[in-house]
Amino acid sequence: TAPAMTPRPDISWQDVNVDAHVRGPFDRPELAGQVRIDALKAAGAGIARLTARLSGDQGTAHLQAALDGLTLPGQDPTLLAAAPVSLDATAQLAAPGRPVTFSVQHPLVQAQGTAQTSGTLSAHVNLTLPELAPVAAAAGQQVKGHTALTLDVTKQGATTTLALQGTLGVTGGQQQAQALLGDAAQLDLAASVTGSDARLTRLHVSGRGVDVKAHGSLMGTRTSLDWAITVTDLAALDPGLSGTIDATGQLNGPEQDLTATADLNGHIG
Repeated sequence: TAPAMTPRPDISWQDVNVDAHVRGPFDRPELAGQVRIDALKAAGAGIARLTARLSGDQGTAHLQAALDGLTLPGQDPTLLAAAPVSLDATAQLAAPGRPVTFSVQHPLVQAQGTAQTSGTLSAHVNLTLPELAPVAAAAGQQVKGHTALTLDVTKQGATTTLALQGTLGVTGGQQQAQALLGDAAQLDLAASVTGSDARLTRLHVSGRGVDVKAHGSLMGTRTSLDWAITVTDLAALDPGLSGTIDATGQLNGPEQDLTATADLNGHIG
């Protein structure tokens, strides 16, 4: 137990109570415990109350946790505070790769996935945002819609690779976004990061009235990017326009001396 404390300027709590019992080898422990922390603040984030329960036996460990009144840094720090964020995770400590299955639930976001936490680290996550409006408002945008994404992340040595695929539906708010993307735009992204170097293997966004493709790299301070954009109906950008536009281009060079080229073709009315 710990009373109200501020161990350092960016970390504080009102009350901590931990009661845990662990017995046996790491890969097959007997676990039983519960945690309660009130008014936790750290790194600009805050939790009114964190409660967690841990149990396990024969190599299986199970965690259930609830975060009430979660606030995060940003334009709307109380975005998630209206309802608890619940976490449920199960780890197979004795299995090869030490796999973990988990789920995160909140009215604004739901995530389910698996992770390998030993050897080659990896994770597969299905992420759903049933209503974009509150999230977009926190970023200063007016967009209504929904999204469902699948994220795969792998870390091997110094290189982290990720792949993101899914759908993005815009059903209201910004008129241009709704007209260009529609209610079932497709997103496909593949990238990797090694130290300060990044590679964009593939970016493809295909919506009702727009198609965007890009690939390139950022090696140190040198950028190399190829892109292509097709707008199939310019009325989506401005009701006074009609026609189509195809544009391709490159961005190359060091950070302080970039060169941009583009080719633009189309029919405009």
